[in-house]
Amino acid sequence: MTSSIRNAKIQRCAAGVAIFLAALTLPHDMAMGSAPPAESAPLAPIAQTSAGYPSVRLLDTGKDILGRPFAYPAGDARLISEIITLGPGAEGALHRHLVPMFAYVIEGELTVDYGTEGIRNYKAGDALVEALAVRHRGVNTSTMPVKLLVIYIAASDGKLVAP
Repeated sequence: MTSSIRNAKIQRCAAGVAIFLAALTLPHDMAMGSAPPAESAPLAPIAQTSAGYPSVRLLDTGKDILGRPFAYPAGDARLISEIITLGPGAEGALHRHLVPMFAYVIEGELTVDYGTEGIRNYKAGDALVEALAVRHRGVNTSTMPVKLLVIYIAASDGKLVAP
């Protein structure tokens, strides 16, 4: 498969993820007749996507959270999504990402220590592309659980994270 065909497939997949995320977060709030939680970031205005669906743009970037450009991995495209939950006081293992990872904070607050790159705090409603190849650790310093929706854009034969 040529690189341009592979990249086109990955871009179509990423566009589908964006539509999925908008559908996942917006209709629930609209159906429940509730506003976003007070601690969440203000949502972008509702707009029509090129496919005609109502949407709220969560993120539009070509750089990770540290401002570094990212690239799609070589190989057959694979998309993996997970919901990660950290209880109060819990901390994740020290790790680094080998492929681009989109994260959306569903609830709670998370502090991530990127070592010499600094410490960042994320709260419900924040969306980001996590740092690539930089060792970091997330810690829930609050008394409430933290829930993250994460989506890895990977290759079918590749690893996602490493120590």
